[in-house]
Amino acid sequence: MELDSNITSLDVSSLQCILTGKSRSAWESADFWRKVCPDLRISSDEDSSRPQSQKKRAAYQSTQEAQTQKRRERLVEDGYVLVDDAIEDQELVTMLAAAITTLHEKNFPATFILLYDEAWRMAQAASDILAASTHRANEFNFDMLAWYIDPAEDMAGFSPHRDRQPDESKSSFHDNGMAKYVTMWVALTDATPENSCLYVIPKQFDPGYTEGDGDGDDPLARALPDMLAYQNIRALPRSAGQSLLFTHRILHWGSRGNPNSHIMRPRIAISFVSSD
Repeated sequence: MELDSNITSLDVSSLQCILTGKSRSAWESADFWRKVCPDLRISSDEDSSRPQSQKKRAAYQSTQEAQTQKRRERLVEDGYVLVDDAIEDQELVTMLAAAITTLHEKNFPATFILLYDEAWRMAQAASDILAASTHRANEFNFDMLAWYIDPAEDMAGFSPHRDRQPDESKSSFHDNGMAKYVTMWVALTDATPENSCLYVIPKQFDPGYTEGDGDGDDPLARALPDMLAYQNIRALPRSAGQSLLFTHRILHWGSRGNPNSHIMRPRIAISFVSSD
């Protein structure tokens, strides 16, 4: 598994100091983390804000069926779908972005945001959307990451990849074509080509998407065999609070932003997954 890309912003010796220094013992105290991000909460009730079971989400699914049916169709046909409705209220989105910025400034990886209740509040909303928009057998699986990508610090997202490379690619899809592993990627600040956003090669232009990639094959080279194929690449900019769903087989990457851009805000995001 790849490291959280936020770690690339840290000097290796500095990171080793954080992970092995005497101050590490302080991490065992919730009060330590409350002081790091004082505007967020760490509840004493471990189960207070964890995603609910699929049965408890039945009402949500029934009221959103028309919209989520379209999302399911796009996931099957394209391998991704844009979710334009804000996942949560803007206040929560802003709070999480500010807290991840604070974590970065204190040399902690962005994914440490999962220590805080507010991240789990967003996880609950993501769990609802994933359950309604994928397959009834898919469940929220707690595979979560966060990113802080600042072009001014010469940072970029992950290079082109698939999230999963199963031995039998076809078996990683349900009978109706829905993937058994779907990610919901949520922008906490505006994500644009200027400050970094996600790019994908849609399913229909990727010969290895369903069939799988042979040993030694370069999936990206197969999907981009000539100059015309590069026109199939799609940028997926998102405004803060918007999101996208994509499957484990879609080729995707996070771009390197423009350090000279007038848009100086970093790209901050968080992701959640459901799988079977």
